[in-house]
Amino acid sequence: MAAIAHGDNFASGLKTTTSSSFQTVLTEPASSFVDNAKYLLVATMAVGGNDTGVVFEFQTIHASTVFPGALAKIEPRSPDDFRLHAYAFMTVFTQPATAEAITVQFKSDGTATAHAKDAVLTWIRLDADLVEGTDWFFDEDDDESASVDLPTTFGNEFVSQTFTPATASEDWLVLSCQRTSTLDVTKNFDWRLNRDGADLTPQYSQEGEDLSGSTVYMLARTYNLTAASHTFRVQGIAESTAGNHDHLYSNIFSLRLNAFEDHDSNYVEGGAAREPLAEVREVAAITPFTPATAGDFWIYGAFVSDPNNTVRDMIIMQVDGSTVPTGYDDTVSYRGNAWDSTAEPIRSHHTIESFATSSRDIDLDALGEGGTGEWKHRFLVTFSMELAAAGVTVEIPVASLTLAGFAPIIHASIIVPTASLALVGFAPTVTVTANISIEVPV
Repeated sequence: MAAIAHGDNFASGLKTTTSSSFQTVLTEPASSFVDNAKYLLVATMAVGGNDTGVVFEFQTIHASTVFPGALAKIEPRSPDDFRLHAYAFMTVFTQPATAEAITVQFKSDGTATAHAKDAVLTWIRLDADLVEGTDWFFDEDDDESASVDLPTTFGNEFVSQTFTPATASEDWLVLSCQRTSTLDVTKNFDWRLNRDGADLTPQYSQEGEDLSGSTVYMLARTYNLTAASHTFRVQGIAESTAGNHDHLYSNIFSLRLNAFEDHDSNYVEGGAAREPLAEVREVAAITPFTPATAGDFWIYGAFVSDPNNTVRDMIIMQVDGSTVPTGYDDTVSYRGNAWDSTAEPIRSHHTIESFATSSRDIDLDALGEGGTGEWKHRFLVTFSMELAAAGVTVEIPVASLTLAGFAPIIHASIIVPTASLALVGFAPTVTVTANISIEVPV
C-alpha cells in the first residue's frame, strides 16, 4: 500500500523576538496541502520569555486566522531561555478551496524578549485514505467567545465522543487539546481523559501565574477497544472554588491505528522516580520495534511530572540512542516549568522519523532539575505512514472453484455460493463444501 500524505516541520534551537506583533517561529507553506482536504495538525514547542512580569503569547494559525484553542498567554516563572514552559496544540482542519499555510507564532510586549524553542509541526491527511466515522473521529467544544467556569469536582465533561468500532480488539490513539484561562494564581486546574468511566488517566494539574494567562496542553493515550459503544470524555476542574479557572476550548480526536501497517505503544500509569537528579532517565520505551516496510513513522511521547517542588523537567525522545528530531536540544534545556509546588504539569513532544526495516529502540526520556517525586502517566506511541493492506472480497457464483499458486501477499475474503471449493498450493490444502464465507490469509 502507498503511504498516507503527511509532513513535518522542525525549527531547531531557540527563537527570540521583542516585537509586540506576532512573528513566525515556523511555517508550512500552502503548497504542502491540498485544497479542501482534511488534516490532523499537531504543534509542540517550549515557550517563555526573559521577564517574569510580562505575558508572552504563542499561537498556531492558518493564513492569518488563529485556530480555536491555539493561543497561549504565558507569564514565565523564570527569565532563563533554558527554563521554559510547554505548548502542545492539536486540531483537525479542513483546508479551504485555496489551501493556506500553517504557521506557529510568538510575540512579546515590544520590550522584553519572547522565547520559543525546538518547535515541531506535523500534519497527516485524513480524508483521502481514511474514512471519517470509521477510521477517525473528531469533536470540539469552543467556549472562547464566552468562557465557562470549571467545576470543582469531576463529572461533567466539556468535549466528549462516543463511537462503536467496527472491529473488536483494535488499537485506537486518542488525542485531546485543552485551552484554559488562568483566573487564579494560587489554585490549580486539572484535566483528564475518561474512557467509559473506567480509565481516568492521564491527568495533569497546573497553576496559573497571571490573571490574563491561558495554557494550551494535550492529553494522549492508546486503547484496545471492543466492538461495543465507547465514550471518551475530557474533564476539567478548578480546585477549591468553581470559576477559579475557565474552559476556553477542548477537543478530542480518535484514530484507528490498525489502519496503518505498523504501530506500537506503551502507557504506564505508575510513577518512575525522578532521582538521581541531573541524570537522563528512560520513562517509556517501545523496544524492539521492527517495521514491516521502510518509511516514515509518527512518534508522540508525554509524561506528567510530580516533582513536589517548583522545579523543571526535560523531555527527550531517542531512536537507537540518538535524540530526535536531529537538532533538538537535549542538553540543559527544560521544557516544563511548574508554577507551584502542588502542580503536576504535563510534558509533550513529537516528531516524524524515517525507519528502515531493521529493529529499532524508541524511548522517551526525562531529566529533572530538582525536587523529589516522580514522572507518571508515561506514554509513547508510534505508527507507520504506510497504510495497512486492504482486504479483497470476491463473489464466485460457480459450481466449483480451484485457487492455486498465489504468492503469500493477498488477504482475501471469498464468498462462495457453490457446492465445492478447493484451495490448492497452500499448506495444508483446503477443501470446503457448501455455501460459505471464508477468510484466506494467503
